[in-house]
Amino acid sequence: MKAKIILFSLVAVLFLIGWTGCEKEDTSQNIILYDKPLSVIQSHIQGKWKLAYGKGGFAANSIFYDDNYYMEFTVDNRVIKTGDNIVYANSTIKWTKVGPYEWYRVLEEHGHLTTTYLMEFNDRREYPYCYVVDKIYNDTLIIHDNAFDAVSYYFNKTK
Repeated sequence: MKAKIILFSLVAVLFLIGWTGCEKEDTSQNIILYDKPLSVIQSHIQGKWKLAYGKGGFAANSIFYDDNYYMEFTVDNRVIKTGDNIVYANSTIKWTKVGPYEWYRVLEEHGHLTTTYLMEFNDRREYPYCYVVDKIYNDTLIIHDNAFDAVSYYFNKTK
């Protein structure tokens, strides 16, 4: 009987050691980007991102979804916007460093003054876009319009 208790205890200890050693490694990427140097922002956003949803705008609590909208940021400083397999923009990005009074949402969103970079480009129709790259949280890239009634866009990385 004593041998069974020892054997059971040994098996239980080995199980606990093996179980605690098999924790899933957290590989999610969380980084604030709006206050980082341009090279850091560019390196973290490179790749193709699929829009999960957008939130805000004139009706602040409105949420919209688009299943086929993508933004790709290339190594050579270009952005490619597509929707339903139509290329809406394939443009060079102009990065402009701006002070806190030129970045409309800085106090509202982050509670302190700072400088940041604006990502500016035009689509095929020459319609201008101006975004602030905010952060990557739980592997979701968050960018928003540079406006008081900004829409925040939440993108998931694709392969």
